[in-house]
Amino acid sequence: MRTRILYFLLSIGCLFLIYKTFKSNLTKVIKYPNFGIRIPAGYEIHGIDVSRYQSEIDWGQVVKMRDRGQKISFVIIKSTEGLRLKDPHFEYNWEKSKANKLIRGAYFYFRANCDAESQAQFYINNTKLTSGDLPPIIDIEDNFNLPPSKIRESLKKCIKVLENKYNKKPIIYTGAHFYKKNLGEEFDEYPLWVAHYGNVNAPQVGRNWAMWQHSERGRVNGIVGHVDFNVFKGSHKSLLSMCL
Repeated sequence: MRTRILYFLLSIGCLFLIYKTFKSNLTKVIKYPNFGIRIPAGYEIHGIDVSRYQSEIDWGQVVKMRDRGQKISFVIIKSTEGLRLKDPHFEYNWEKSKANKLIRGAYFYFRANCDAESQAQFYINNTKLTSGDLPPIIDIEDNFNLPPSKIRESLKKCIKVLENKYNKKPIIYTGAHFYKKNLGEEFDEYPLWVAHYGNVNAPQVGRNWAMWQHSERGRVNGIVGHVDFNVFKGSHKSLLSMCL
C-alpha cells in the first residue's frame, strides 16, 4: 500500500514538473488593439517591414503612433529582387523613414537560380546604406527546385560580395523550416531574422536569432492595409551595435 502511495505521489510530482516546463516555454502575449494584433511580451524593440504593397507611407504618423506604451523603433524596406526588379516605392520610403529618425534596413529578395554575385551588386548599386543603417538583408525563402547544396553554394557567393563591400555580416531572412532544411549550421554565424506566424511560442531554429517576424496582420497609422510586425531580441543599444 505504501509503495502504491509513493508511486502515485511521484507520478503527480512528475506531471507537475512537466506542466511547469511546458508553461515556462509558452511566450506570453499582450493584445494591442490599435496595432490590431497580439505582440509577444518581454521584448523592448518592435519594428515593421514594408514593400511596394504598402505604397508610399506617412512616416510622421508611423513614429507618432503608440499602443499601451509600445512604438515602432525600426523599419526594414524592400529594395530589389533578383537581377532587375527595383521596388517602386523604396527610395521615397527609405529617405522619409530616415528623416523621421527610425532605424532602417533594406532587404532584397534573393533568387538562388540566378547569378548570386550579380544580385548582390544590383542591390549595392540601388541601395545607399549609410552609417546607422542595418547591414544588408537577404530574403531567401524559395528553393526554386534546387537542392540544398546548390542553395548554400549560391548564397555563400552572394554573402561574399556583400561582406567585401560593407565589412559587416549580412542578415539572413527566412522561415524556420526553410533554414533548417536548406541552410543550417553553415550559416549560423550570420544574424537571423526568422518568419514564424500563427504561434505564440518563439521560433525554434536550433540556433540563436536576432529578429522574429511574428505577424503579417498588423495595422499602423500612416500605412494603408496590413503590415508585418517584428520584435528584436535585445536592447536598443544591441540593435544599434548591429548597424553599420
